[in-house]
Amino acid sequence: KWSCVKDNHTGLVWEVKTDDGSKDNNTTNNTHTNIHHKDNRYRWGGKTALGRIHTKKEGTYHNDWTGLVDGTNTANFCGGNNWRVPTLGELRSIADLSTISPAIDSHYFPNTTANDFWSSSPYTGNSSGAWRLDFDDGYDYTYNRNYNYYVRLVRSEQ
Repeated sequence: KWSCVKDNHTGLVWEVKTDDGSKDNNTTNNTHTNIHHKDNRYRWGGKTALGRIHTKKEGTYHNDWTGLVDGTNTANFCGGNNWRVPTLGELRSIADLSTISPAIDSHYFPNTTANDFWSSSPYTGNSSGAWRLDFDDGYDYTYNRNYNYYVRLVRSEQ
């Protein structure tokens, strides 16, 4: 098994989720013993969310996935310390619309839940919304930032 996958087309390096058999889905206070576990979910808006540091930020920004970003960078995970939540466009680049449930190449991305993954992109049409990609069908949708969805990190090569 591997911890990361490099997309040779985009040059991006992606986190691969783990499934060590333990359920680590603490959505109450978002403290996870295995930060890369496939079952961890977060509300939208942690560190690296677009617009978060803007002086006129709009809407709610939760800190839920900040521990995932910080822990991954501190560990120099897969040789990098510039991990972040991907933009909607980046997340779309790994969706595979030729398959469903999950709509992703599970040879490269094992343990991917056929469900919603947050992007770092807020929805500009409504300050309470943000963009997510549903890996059940591979399409993107907006939803309320207060919902708990999955997060997969990405980084550019250093």
